[in-house]
Amino acid sequence: MRPRTVVIFGNPKGGTPLMTKSATLAIDLPMKALVWQDDQDKVWLTYNSSGHGATVIYPRHGLAVPDGATEALEKFLAAASDQSTQ
Repeated sequence: MRPRTVVIFGNPKGGTPLMTKSATLAIDLPMKALVWQDDQDKVWLTYNSSGHGATVIYPRHGLAVPDGATEALEKFLAAASDQSTQ
């Protein structure tokens, strides 16, 4: 198996109240990113988009995403991804 590393990250101030509302959300939070190497030895960083969270993850746990949260999270993920892959 090629190298793979799962990075777990989140914000307890944001995630804990949501997990209190819906215990099953803990299966999807905290967020995760996967660092992996393909067959050509190229390294990738993969994670679920904030849109996926807003349209799939949160609704399946009966939660709504606060206004502006999807855009703010997408900006954070893009910045973290850019900094991590420089």
